Amino acid sequence: MILPTSYQTTPLDEIIPPLSYGLIYAFQCDEARREQTVQILQQGYTKLLQLRPYLGGDIVRHQNSGARPGSLELVVPAEPQDVHVHDGKIAVADLSLSSSGWTYSYAELLEAGMPLSRLDAALFAPYVAGTATTTKPFMIQVNWIPGGCLLTISISHAVVDASGAGVVIQSWAQLCREAQGLSESQTNGAATEDINGAGNSISAVYNENALSASFQTLKTRSELWKLLAAGGSIPGMETAIFSFSRDAIARLKQDATPSDKSQWISGNDALTALIWRSVMRARFSHEGDAKLSTTSGSQATGINGNGAGINGEPKSIVSVAINGRSLLNPPLPASYINNVVYCCMTELPLTQVLSSPLSTLASSIRRRIEAIKSDPELIQDATLLAAAIPDVSKLTFAFREFLGCDLVTSSWIDTPFYEVDFGPVLGKPDLIRVPRGQFGGLCCLQPRKPGGDLEVFVSVRGEELEKLLGDEEFGKYASFVCV
Repeated sequence: MILPTSYQTTPLDEIIPPLSYGLIYAFQCDEARREQTVQILQQGYTKLLQLRPYLGGDIVRHQNSGARPGSLELVVPAEPQDVHVHDGKIAVADLSLSSSGWTYSYAELLEAGMPLSRLDAALFAPYVAGTATTTKPFMIQVNWIPGGCLLTISISHAVVDASGAGVVIQSWAQLCREAQGLSESQTNGAATEDINGAGNSISAVYNENALSASFQTLKTRSELWKLLAAGGSIPGMETAIFSFSRDAIARLKQDATPSDKSQWISGNDALTALIWRSVMRARFSHEGDAKLSTTSGSQATGINGNGAGINGEPKSIVSVAINGRSLLNPPLPASYINNVVYCCMTELPLTQVLSSPLSTLASSIRRRIEAIKSDPELIQDATLLAAAIPDVSKLTFAFREFLGCDLVTSSWIDTPFYEVDFGPVLGKPDLIRVPRGQFGGLCCLQPRKPGGDLEVFVSVRGEELEKLLGDEEFGKYASFVCV
């Protein structure tokens, strides 16, 4: 798979808040290999930035009158061959030194489940996750701890979505393998065709008058705003990690499949349904809690406009991120790295989420996903709306309050993050984590591990975690890892 040789932002990039997020790859590594490891990682990173200079650029939001307020530009270094001198230096932190204050060995951290509570972004990441006006697309920090390496990759969501991040990381890892003398055939590095200009199916040329007219027409359609929604981070949350074995997911899918066998659901549908209901049950476990006012959750944020059901009963939404590359016309290749994520929102009365069989929730999620995938005009109109918004500098998160009736899931579950291989110096990761607090409020469904197990990061408050751990239905499938 090959990265595009150039980069052009699209309207779907411009509606994403300028968020930076981190991935922490955990590898066992002894001290004798440290110098060689950093050398190889730096060689691969330098080569990546020389071949694809836009990954070393600066993300800038424009506010001048000549462009749409908040419009996005990736400013590429003027001298690509010198990019490693200025912006492409890998940061290295030796936390095995007593002066660092770090006290855990790699074995101890792994035994504890590598809890996010011990992985402070200020310590482990080259860029602390959060919002910014100017960011770098792709930065790296090597963290040495006794017996291991925690390799943190910071990525800007303003220009790269999770699927795109997987392509970038795999491309870097391939260059690291080649720096160790492994040929392309040995590294499974067969390239696809270059995809310059592939974003035209998103950035289709609309003239200014057409965009203005389109916005007036499209802005009243709440279903389009839902597709374009983006989530944020809520402070003060605890992130608990749970593991679902391959067998547990198979049992869950079987238990959540409707009796009408024509109503197919996926394992991901069943998993999402279980987490949706379990988190809502932990949050609203008392009989009277389901009668909350509609302002207790994100129903007051304006994305759906009808948060209250019959007799003022609140609605609950679960948002599932969909990779839209295959849904556009023409479709985009998997190697396209820009943001192409649409949010599929399933909305039900909160009491129904709490009391219905899993099969009802899972089939509702699947029907909504299929309805979106089978409606190309809906995708086209949502994309046109993204291009027609007059001012993208003032967009806010669609979900302001994750502590209410809604659950937002990540788009990571189908990413190739675990498939990365850096060759002899590091190999493949043992675990993938994120810095503490990065996804406060979000439910992050991790990609499957090589053995088939799947981890889920669930953000809850302390009293909610206690209830979740005691939930019999949830415990049939989920194993608690750490917090």
